Amino acid sequence: MQVRIQYAGLCLRGLMRPDNEDNLWYPGGCRPMVHEDLPAFGGEVAPGAGSSFAVFDGMGGAVSGEAASWLAAAEFGRWAARPGGLARGEADALCRAMNRAVLAYANEHRAHGMGSTAAALSFDAGGAHGFNLGDSRCLRCSDNKLYALSTDHAIASPVTRRSRLTQCLGISETEFILEPAVFSAPYENGDIFLLCSDGLTAMVGPVRLENVLSAETTVRDKLETLREMVFRRGAEDNVTILLFEIRAAAGGDGLPPRRS
Repeated sequence: MQVRIQYAGLCLRGLMRPDNEDNLWYPGGCRPMVHEDLPAFGGEVAPGAGSSFAVFDGMGGAVSGEAASWLAAAEFGRWAARPGGLARGEADALCRAMNRAVLAYANEHRAHGMGSTAAALSFDAGGAHGFNLGDSRCLRCSDNKLYALSTDHAIASPVTRRSRLTQCLGISETEFILEPAVFSAPYENGDIFLLCSDGLTAMVGPVRLENVLSAETTVRDKLETLREMVFRRGAEDNVTILLFEIRAAAGGDGLPPRRS
């Protein structure tokens, strides 16, 4: 199917945190364990090998949170960079591999309690597919409507604003079963997909997200609008955003038509 995927992203520290514990994987690779802000970037890929992306939100405080998200991103990248790319049906095995990497570091450095969320998205000829652990999210905007593809693994605290994650990387599988939420979705010309850490969704609600993603603007413009909204509201957490737009390639016969 002749499709091109235009993408744009960023990974920023926010205004309240001393360090950036977020990380990501995109065609440019991942960030180092300790890293500065990654300002807006963009590119274009075709479905298939080289079209896998992911967002990771580390926990445990510096440097443990930074290490967890970096270890997860690096392991994800090893799988995504294979000649065949990241295939459907590999979410469980990949999550176990990322989890082992985080646990091994935690045991070696006695950094118990460190962990990371994960939200991943890949594109192939059949559509989009991915998985998540924790409260980093994947959303799809189609026909000006916003749909959640990911599942939040979090229980809200009745006395604080913080939530407790029920799934994440860094948990011992002798105590918990690692169960990523796996999803897939078709794509159509003009569809927008979003991967993000909760530094975005905690600041910008679903109605505003839907309005921004459904606007007749480029993915870079949408990204800048979301960045402005987050920082105008105080940017209380690190924020990582990856945006994707499905575009028919020149002469792209076979792309599903936009629904009327």
